[in-house]
Amino acid sequence: MSTGFPAFLLIVTGLVVAFRTWLLVRMLWNLPLAHGPGLFLGVEVASGFYEGPGSQWLKRYRALMLTEYLVEVLALAAVAVWGRWGLLPVCAGAGGGLFTFTFVGFAMWTRAKLRGSVPAATRFAVPLESRSLRDYVSWRAESVAGALMVVSWALLVTQGTLLDRLRPPVVLTYLLLGLFAAKIGVVRMGFTLPPERTEEHHRWFDAHRRFYLRLIDKTGWLLAAFLAGYAILRRWPVARDIPWLFWGMVGLIMGIWVLMTVLFIRSALRLAAMGRDLRPPACRPSAFPRTSWLRDRGLWWTAAYAGGLFLLLAVLPR
Repeated sequence: MSTGFPAFLLIVTGLVVAFRTWLLVRMLWNLPLAHGPGLFLGVEVASGFYEGPGSQWLKRYRALMLTEYLVEVLALAAVAVWGRWGLLPVCAGAGGGLFTFTFVGFAMWTRAKLRGSVPAATRFAVPLESRSLRDYVSWRAESVAGALMVVSWALLVTQGTLLDRLRPPVVLTYLLLGLFAAKIGVVRMGFTLPPERTEEHHRWFDAHRRFYLRLIDKTGWLLAAFLAGYAILRRWPVARDIPWLFWGMVGLIMGIWVLMTVLFIRSALRLAAMGRDLRPPACRPSAFPRTSWLRDRGLWWTAAYAGGLFLLLAVLPR
């Protein structure tokens, strides 16, 4: 391993910590109140909610966010005390998964508890537009990413010792394929619209859709860059000792990550301002039959994908 690699991990960790701190303070702390006092995490609540039970709901939410962040801080402290810097990427991935599970879980539980506290609206609009992948996805960019993945695997196969450390390239490829499936889900994602200010809501939801797709795109390029960098270092180990080549690859990966972060911050702030006085999907009824979680295909696909990832991590050699 290059002597500069631990320093690189520490730099990346510092940037991630700074970003997560900004996210907590600027976006998450008051997120339940983002659409005004009549809504909590997108669910319509009764008048005076925040003077009564709403204050406790807000305290629970903030306590849960602080607890999740505290777990991540303790994990980073443990890595620093033990000097296991190689675990930092694992901590980053686990932290992202823990945050997603914590936030989405609380949001789902809260919406299940609060929905129905006020009478549901019975009038809504449904967009009749047809959406296809070619309207949102660049097939040229997808082809380039696919070619980069194929070249990376060609380098690993010709290196001759692929089976010695099979986990990294297989997991990265699995994640890349999963991101493409996620794009399909985002494109097909639809919402009912309120009968008032329908066009504004429609533009806001489509802006969300395009934001998620751009974020998935940048994540895919980041993973592809990791895979290509890993393949180059495995194919030509001497590259680790060539400073300009090693740090050039590091700079490319860092550049993609910084671009992702800037995109997220700018788009999140713009979307928040754009939808501040609009009504989020969670406070409206669906125009489609509600299915139980046992018949929710999206949930089953997500569970199967996560299960496959854990299986790969468990059985593949490092």
